[in-house]
Amino acid sequence: MWLPKSELRCWAMVVECNNKKVIDKINNLDDVDEVIEICGSYDIAMLINGKSPEKIYQGLKMIGNISEVMSVTSYLSVRQCTKNLQQPNVCILIDTASQDIEYVWETLCQMDEAQKIDIVLGAFDIVMTANVPRDQLGPFLDGIRGITGVIRVIPMPKL
Repeated sequence: MWLPKSELRCWAMVVECNNKKVIDKINNLDDVDEVIEICGSYDIAMLINGKSPEKIYQGLKMIGNISEVMSVTSYLSVRQCTKNLQQPNVCILIDTASQDIEYVWETLCQMDEAQKIDIVLGAFDIVMTANVPRDQLGPFLDGIRGITGVIRVIPMPKL
């Protein structure tokens, strides 16, 4: 569904140097949802919900002002699918061919393991979370890579 103008959500990916302190500080911020400690290109993935671009910006700025945070990369969500709200164990960044974004998103939304799937503005086209048994992560990612239009898949499993 396209996000209503009254709701905005933004994925924030954080690189930091002290997970425990940063996670505690982030969990105390308003409008921050679903904080996931991950491994890979980033250390923490989180979802910021806001009523305006200014609220999202303020949240990102507050995260960036935490002394242990080295960098924050944001992806503004423009279309979302949310289902199966269990604790996700992997966050995945997906790059697609521009003409295939909708098709890839619709296909991902049909996957049983999918939790949140967002078309985003940023260096990647889609950010998703999923709950996949560790021994099935490889085949799950191969399934994503096999979708027509998927160019690159960057998995970041939960620690």
